[in-house]
Formats: sequence, C-alpha cells, structure tokens
Amino acid sequence: MQNLKQLIEHIAFDLGFHAVGITSANDIPESEEHFLSWRESGYAADMNYLLREDPPNAKPKKILSEAKSIITLLVSYYTKPPENPGPDYGRVAGYAVGLDYHSVLKNKINLFQEKLKKEFGDHFISKGFSDSVPLLEKSFARNSGLGFMGKNTLIINKPFGSYFFICEIISNLEIDDGRGLSRQSPTGTCGKCTRCIDVCPTEALDIEEKNK
Repeated sequence: MQNLKQLIEHIAFDLGFHAVGITSANDIPESEEHFLSWRESGYAADMNYLLREDPPNAKPKKILSEAKSIITLLVSYYTKPPENPGPDYGRVAGYAVGLDYHSVLKNKINLFQEKLKKEFGDHFISKGFSDSVPLLEKSFARNSGLGFMGKNTLIINKPFGSYFFICEIISNLEIDDGRGLSRQSPTGTCGKCTRCIDVCPTEALDIEEKNK
C-alpha cells in the first residue's frame, strides 16, 4: 500500500478538496482556555449551544473515543463578485453564494470516509463533519499546518486566504506525516497589516490587534 499520507492526499484532491493537513487527536488546552475566556466575556451572546458545560471543543476523544488523528480538509469558496449586479441584488456573503455548503461538504466527507473504509475495512473508525459539531476547527486546521490565525480571527492559508470551508475527519488511524504528528507552528503572520480591522463595517474586530 502506498504511503498513508500520500493516499489521503490523493483521495482528497480526487474528491475536489483543495488542501489537506494532518495533526494528532490530542487535546489542545490552550485553545480551550482561549475559548472559555472568550465565552466568559459574553461574546457567545444568545448562542446557547456554546454555553454547555465541559465542551468537547478542544477534546476530539470526547467526540470519538478511539481518535488518534485528525485529517483537516479545505474547500475554497471564493467567487468573483459581478462587476455590476444591478439594482435588484443585495450584498451576499461569499460563503453563501451557491448551494448550501453543509450538504455539499457532507457528501464529500462521506465519500472520503467510504474510500478509506475500502482501504482499511472494519478497522477504520471515523467521524467526519464541517461546521456541525462543537470542535475548534480553526485551531486544529492551524495545528495541521494549513495556515496561521489572522487578525480577522480566521485561518489564513496560502494561496486561499481566508475564503475556504474547513472539514475534519477524526479517525483511529495512526498517520505518520513525517513530523510525528507533533503540533505545527503557524507559518506566516499579518505583521502590521490592519486592513480587515479598518474596513470592518461593524467594528467587530479587536482594535488592540493594531498594536501587535
């Protein structure tokens, strides 16, 4: 059988995913601490699903007890806006253009899992999702080596910027990605750039980030 990481990459690109990374399914307590601090500051507002006790956000084994690795997949949603859409069209977020991404990505994830199931049979155990379980997707995408956390609070990836969906497959596979599944340091930085903060129409981004 070909190298497991190469097999995963081949399946991912064959199914139309645009980037793939791998990290361990170990807890990331620093990300959990950041989330709890964010929540305590009131930023969860009335999103009650974020207020549960002892959330599994940074603990993949609470979602799949046999978890050993996380395969993170990116799908770009960038769509070039029309130059002159006319007076009857409003402004729509880029990720909302087209079909419901939940359904589209779920189908892709299911196909990915099916292909791995064919390779490993009943030994293969996994759970796959995108934006449907309380997992800190951005933190695991960062740890998978797929980008760094930008001042816009999103993962910034080269060459896709922040215009992508994140999918995860938590599995019981022990995957040697050549780095021992150790945590990967974020690559890149926003530097002194504050363009996202300057143009945010609701001033939702932290102004203190300008000074970092």
